[in-house]
Amino acid sequence: MFQQAERDTDTRVMKLERRVGGLENVVVKLCSALLYCDDVALMERQARRVGDIYLDADFETIRRPRMLRQELMSMMNTNNMSTKPLMYTWQNLGGNNRSRINQDEIE
Repeated sequence: MFQQAERDTDTRVMKLERRVGGLENVVVKLCSALLYCDDVALMERQARRVGDIYLDADFETIRRPRMLRQELMSMMNTNNMSTKPLMYTWQNLGGNNRSRINQDEIE
C-alpha cells in the first residue's frame, strides 16, 4: 500500500514537472515574441519621442517612460531566462528575383 502511494506521488510529481517545463517554454516564447516584434519596437520609438510622462495637468510631477522591452529583458535576466529569436522570412525585391530568403540563409 505504501509503495503504491509513493508511485502515485512520483507519477504526479513527474506530470507536474512536465507541465511546469511546458509553461516555462510558453513564457519564454511569449516574452521573445514581445521583445522582437516590429510593432512593439515601433510603439517604443513613438513613446520615446513623446518624452516624459506627467502625473498631473500642472506638469509638476514627471517620470521617464517605462519601455516594455526593457522591462521584459530585465525580468528575464532576473529569472535566468534567455530569449529565443523569432523565425522570419525576408523577401528579396531587387531585380526580377522575388525569391524568399530565410533567416538561416542570412546568418
